[in-house]
Amino acid sequence: MIRLANQNDVEEITLLLNSEEFTKTFPGEIYDEAEMIQKLEVPQNINIVADEGELAGYLCAEVEPGFAFVVFLVVKPQFRGRRIASQLMDYFESLCRARKVHKIGYLVNIENTIMQKISEKQGYKRGYTFQYFHKSIK
Repeated sequence: MIRLANQNDVEEITLLLNSEEFTKTFPGEIYDEAEMIQKLEVPQNINIVADEGELAGYLCAEVEPGFAFVVFLVVKPQFRGRRIASQLMDYFESLCRARKVHKIGYLVNIENTIMQKISEKQGYKRGYTFQYFHKSIK
């Protein structure tokens, strides 16, 4: 079942975003529950989850007038191959249409060929190729 995320999902979302599978894409990124609660509380954000008796996937997007940017789209490894990412995107697109969003964008890791194929199947066009730089500061 795809639904809007709520406070009860925060712990599982945080665990998912801090999983080894996800952090290899964004090395050094650590998310805490307070940060996730904050994302849920921003009215412009759209936060949805795939609930299969446990959290199977999560999508978070920031929405501006006319444009939405997907920040996270993560599916647990044991739920992959079940169209969870496509279902999250379909539901997300319906919420965007209701908000009069006309364009959606997101970044996909160059090595994530599965998400690239899902994106193309859903009608998304390839854009520019970027290199991700990061630095921890204190």
